Amino acid sequence: MSKKSLLLIPIAISVLAAISCPTTNSAATAEVSPLQSTPPAMTVAQNRTQNDANKNLPDVPPNLKVPAGHALLLKTPAKGVQIYVCQPKTSDRTQVEWTLKAPEADLFNATGALVGKHYGGPTWEYTKDKSKVVGEVKQRLDAPGSTAIPWLLLSAKTHQGNGFFSKVTYIQRLNTQGGKAPATGCDSSKLNTTIRVNYTADYYYFAAQ
Repeated sequence: MSKKSLLLIPIAISVLAAISCPTTNSAATAEVSPLQSTPPAMTVAQNRTQNDANKNLPDVPPNLKVPAGHALLLKTPAKGVQIYVCQPKTSDRTQVEWTLKAPEADLFNATGALVGKHYGGPTWEYTKDKSKVVGEVKQRLDAPGSTAIPWLLLSAKTHQGNGFFSKVTYIQRLNTQGGKAPATGCDSSKLNTTIRVNYTADYYYFAAQ
């Protein structure tokens, strides 16, 4: 082999090495197309939940409808008691009647999990964040069942905490079963006697849009 050919061998080896193992640099990396951005999962989930909830608005008489500008936030089936005390009537102190003292109920979500409680005020408390809303009755309607407490529309009177129920502006009490005070059992001999009447209901909570 000639002397010139021997000198060309190292050059050929260097060229082959460069072709087989290209050098990585920042310019080459920048050529890779970035992934397309997607909306945050939480936002998408919240939008879907609100849309689904609004499709399930309860069908109620006009006087129990929530004013425009408010969207359904949550529905909680409730199970508990209405507590009554035998007391003199406010209109005639010589007569007595069963007077509502307070409700006492557990609140559940769509899967049956306990999410809150309902008690005097009337107050609704969300278990997870301890937020509360106290309602004020605006409208009422006799329930279809003779032993069922009335259906109600309430507005939020006060809030406590900075959680889920602190957003509530209106509450509907619908689909009641039981809970109505008995027509008998309260007389002068039973003054200050307390009874607990079982009931169930659906509570719908609304928030300003």
